[in-house]
Amino acid sequence: MNIRDANKADAQTCGRILYDAFKKLAEQHNCPPDFPSPEVAAGLTSMLIGDPGFYGVVAEEGGTIVGSNRDRELRDAIRARSASVVEHLEEITGYATAIAIFAHAVARTKQDLKALIGAATEFSGPGFLLPTRNHDVFAWCLNCELKLVFQMTLMSTGLYNEPAGAYLPSILY
Repeated sequence: MNIRDANKADAQTCGRILYDAFKKLAEQHNCPPDFPSPEVAAGLTSMLIGDPGFYGVVAEEGGTIVGSNRDRELRDAIRARSASVVEHLEEITGYATAIAIFAHAVARTKQDLKALIGAATEFSGPGFLLPTRNHDVFAWCLNCELKLVFQMTLMSTGLYNEPAGAYLPSILY
């Protein structure tokens, strides 16, 4: 696995990955896709890669782009050596910028999320945010002798659609 800076030549491939990911999520929730076509997603990706206010990275495996990201949080996590990934059957199935209240993690399955948490060498700050409605992971954490420090309530304005898969949100988002 190689993680490198994104460049304009990556826009088409990253746009296709972006389109496919959001299309799949929209289909799971019976909603229209965020982008009408892969070309529109590639146009957005190209614009963001070219904007100096955004920092983009791509993940490559064997010279093939398998993922991308548009935020400094991931770059900073890689630089700080706090970022981690989980693989299953030679495919990346989740990543974490760190396991901390000011970091985030996303995973395809609860098992992938448990692997990210279990591999953490530390929990920065007061710990990490875990939606307790993810009972399986919450119970696993308690069985691993982690403690609930404080209960928080997620509040949003307007319609809230819970993300698919397993995740640890960041207090920053």
